[in-house]
Amino acid sequence: MDTSYNAAVKEFLRYRRELLANSIESGEFQHLVFPRDFASVPIVLLALFIKWPCNGPFKYTRHLLYFYSLYLNVYVIIHCRSLMVLGGYGVGLIFSWLSIWSAALLLFNDVQGSFKRIERSFVPLKAVKSDLPNELNEKLGSDSAGLRITQNQSNYTHGQANGTTTSGKLVQRFRWQGYPKSLGHRFSWIIDVFLSHRGPHWNWRPKDFPPLPKQVQSQLARDKDTELSEDELWEEDNRANLMATLCRTLVYYFCLDLLKVIVIRDPYFVGYIDSPPPPFLDFCGFLAPMVARLYRSTVNGMAVYFAVVFPTSLSATVFLAISRTPLRFKTRIPFEASFLYPPYFGDLLSSILDRGLIGLWGTCWHKHFRAGFLAPGNWVKSVVFLKLNGGIQWPPLIFWGLQVFISFTLSGIVHFAGSYTQMAPTNPSRQFLFFALQIVGIFLQVLIEKLSKRLMPFEVPLWLKQLSKGTFVFVWMACSSPLLCDDFVIGRVWVEEPVPYSLIRAMGFATGTGGAMRWEAEPIRWWGGERWWERGIIL
Repeated sequence: MDTSYNAAVKEFLRYRRELLANSIESGEFQHLVFPRDFASVPIVLLALFIKWPCNGPFKYTRHLLYFYSLYLNVYVIIHCRSLMVLGGYGVGLIFSWLSIWSAALLLFNDVQGSFKRIERSFVPLKAVKSDLPNELNEKLGSDSAGLRITQNQSNYTHGQANGTTTSGKLVQRFRWQGYPKSLGHRFSWIIDVFLSHRGPHWNWRPKDFPPLPKQVQSQLARDKDTELSEDELWEEDNRANLMATLCRTLVYYFCLDLLKVIVIRDPYFVGYIDSPPPPFLDFCGFLAPMVARLYRSTVNGMAVYFAVVFPTSLSATVFLAISRTPLRFKTRIPFEASFLYPPYFGDLLSSILDRGLIGLWGTCWHKHFRAGFLAPGNWVKSVVFLKLNGGIQWPPLIFWGLQVFISFTLSGIVHFAGSYTQMAPTNPSRQFLFFALQIVGIFLQVLIEKLSKRLMPFEVPLWLKQLSKGTFVFVWMACSSPLLCDDFVIGRVWVEEPVPYSLIRAMGFATGTGGAMRWEAEPIRWWGGERWWERGIIL
């Protein structure tokens, strides 16, 4: 099995490279070149950077810039190919999401007028130190990163006059920062909003994120020039948080490696979707094909989960580590604050049992794309439903249904584009259909719940509600998930190596599947191009 796995993988990788080379040579596709094919990014940043007038025709210039960036993104999806990121899946996913997120920033929201982010500054402590809580007194002996703030760092010299604190101790002050006036500050602000897809430190952060600390909320509600009281001071020792995040990152890394080793034994994950059930399911008898389908869908779901949480946990580890250095005093974003790193996924069991399919996607699933997916629906509600209809209050269910329809349609488009740009015989419509069926499932669940309330002669007990919702989610996902999972497999997503170094192989397991080093360094290739702006690095 190990030998056949290696042979199948090598054969497919060879075929894929030849297919890409032939497609480039024939002119069917172009190489994905950096920075040529990423021109839409600076266009969107420029549209965010320029302060547009609130009235007059010039305010629509940013809309024109967006549609030009949209044209560039669509051009890349149609004409450019690369084997990076899951055999080309990342090309469609990244550029389609870039189009959706840019629309949220330039079309459906007033970024310059309504967006605010939490910024942190260090100010000298004005309160009487003896009046501070003991816990805070101890923290002020050294800052939360374990660093002594020297006189040169703080540029403050405070004596004992009036009973104030000494040694130039600084405390954190939090405030809302809208669209900045200074160009340097504005540039960092727009870069942050462009990259902060979940927005944990923005005023549009999801409501189901853990609440901000009370002290931070109190500071944000105050005017920036008012004195802070001792009850509003907030410090957080992030040493334990850093170690916990680092441990989680290592666990996620190991789980990705383990999943890769496990699926080696199943030809299905190499691309043979019609392969029989794996031998270890023989005990299931005639139910083996059904159990195999559930097993394979579960493994695909676990792979998506760990593929999402590993890089996000890794980035959180890096930023928390930065907050342990003097660089924290140079940043306006409080990298050491735990509220910047809310959980990516909610509780699976309680979400499903309490809210069914709505809870699975609305509460449990990651919120990386949520702000972009909800922006069009929020715009329709505020502009079409309220302004154009004279402020008529529409039933909330209509707006909620519209949000569900738009969100899953956009999600289907993103995954459709990812499948479309893979160098494999995929069927992108299957991925779109999977997300379209989630719309049907959610509406069907709501209909069943409303009918049961009217038709049931008795009040349904809580345990029966949870059992019915859990069963509905299980059946619906078991029937619809193969549309997504099979297309992943056809695209040979599982052929890719998720980690650069395999700890399991290094320990002597999975022999015959290659060495512990899983990634091979690719030579940097330069694309000359006919014009100077076409030159760049081939990705």
